[in-house]
Amino acid sequence: MKLLKALPVFIISIFLSGCIGDNMDDCPPLNNVILHFDYPSFPDRINRVNVGIFDKDGAHVLNQQIDKENLNSFQGTYLTLNTGEYTAICWGNAFDDTRITCFNPNSFIHDGIISHPNYGTALQIPTHDSLYYGKHNFTVTSRDRVEHTVYFKPSHIKIHVYVKGLAALSTDLLPAQYPVIRINNLDPTCNFDMQTAGTGTTYYPDVNIDSTEKTAIARCNTLRFENDNPITIELLDNTIGNNILCTVGLSKFMEDNSITVQEGEELTIPILILFKNGNVTIELLKWEEVPVEPEI
Repeated sequence: MKLLKALPVFIISIFLSGCIGDNMDDCPPLNNVILHFDYPSFPDRINRVNVGIFDKDGAHVLNQQIDKENLNSFQGTYLTLNTGEYTAICWGNAFDDTRITCFNPNSFIHDGIISHPNYGTALQIPTHDSLYYGKHNFTVTSRDRVEHTVYFKPSHIKIHVYVKGLAALSTDLLPAQYPVIRINNLDPTCNFDMQTAGTGTTYYPDVNIDSTEKTAIARCNTLRFENDNPITIELLDNTIGNNILCTVGLSKFMEDNSITVQEGEELTIPILILFKNGNVTIELLKWEEVPVEPEI
């Protein structure tokens, strides 16, 4: 059964290798390169991998998409490549909130960009996927099969905002009456070295209401950022009035709560905006109070 599930990847390798014809003497053996994927709790974290292979000049050679079913059978992929030097660029969890450029013929690795599909349009950006990134350089020197491992690291940071005590949350609200969370000055793109760039952009994560707890919840995956950053989070009363009720400077909040961005480490920042007795306070939500996040 595992062999049958892996066959689509084998077939893709044959066609993408560009080595089809009557004379197969100069062709590499089928599936002569095996890439293994590695990340802690990989099956629980990563449900799809998009792979781009580039040659020593940075030119696109081939790309693959390995979905959950095949990843469950084999946590990696098979490639058919000629002798040469290559770079594998891998993105985990590139679903509806991710656009990958330069994973196509006649493109180059240095032009590769990750962004949201709405980037560059008039549409709002709500979030990114919970992206993971892997890069690996390797060489194929003979007709013998070679095996390599691509090590992944998180390419996202989770910002969760919880609003409690707001008077409007005690009533039945229509979606247009929901409070609005907007996150300002986020870098909207990153390249294939996971370096972020772009003009500071405002994201509008979806807001859900927990009617039992009378809490508004907004969850947003962002691209990676530094501890010293210009990001602000604003709470607005609703989409009708658009009155700003509260502003959080993220860098100061992180400093006050000893939160740091560390290379290769996952990070979730849970922010509680609490209205009480006419005052508003900004707190780090205790982990035992954080609602369970829906799975990918």
